[in-house]
Amino acid sequence: MKDSIKVVQKVLSVINFTLIILIFSSCGSTNRSRISQELYKEEYKIINTFFTKGIKDNIYLHKKFFIDTKIARYFNSKNIDSIIESRGIPSYISEDTLKVLLNKKVREEFHTLILSSKKIKIDKNRILSENLKLTNKKEYLISLPLIIDDLAIFCKQSKFETPVFIMQKKKGKWKIIYTFYDKLILI
Repeated sequence: MKDSIKVVQKVLSVINFTLIILIFSSCGSTNRSRISQELYKEEYKIINTFFTKGIKDNIYLHKKFFIDTKIARYFNSKNIDSIIESRGIPSYISEDTLKVLLNKKVREEFHTLILSSKKIKIDKNRILSENLKLTNKKEYLISLPLIIDDLAIFCKQSKFETPVFIMQKKKGKWKIIYTFYDKLILI
């Protein structure tokens, strides 16, 4: 009798332990999901800032964010010269200011973020501009903005150009501070 009570107690303790693990793991995934939604909230702010000013014609974006790991070479820890040599318009800060903002540590962090990026679908419900349309065609692509503190990098890619925008958050708003080109074909 005592042995059967001990067996039942052990079984109940295993069941309780399993239930506790299930409860905690489901709470954890809910928190992770909520955290990732909050993170992407800021990325979509950048996209909406970028595409809501002065757009009159429709822009057809590929339905997934693209990943251009080639741009990681610009953010390697060696130096910042390749970014400066590829400067484009608009750029509102000096090379010296850029060197301070994109110090070695920040460039290494962006380098790691670029290489670890994953392809994800664009959430059309978070796009505010009515002129942005999602399509399967890969003629015009955008990257998911990558954010480190108050700096972000964001790329768009078309047949003739791949500009990389460096943005900074000031007073709660994202603004382009520097642009460089990975690819620019003049016709």
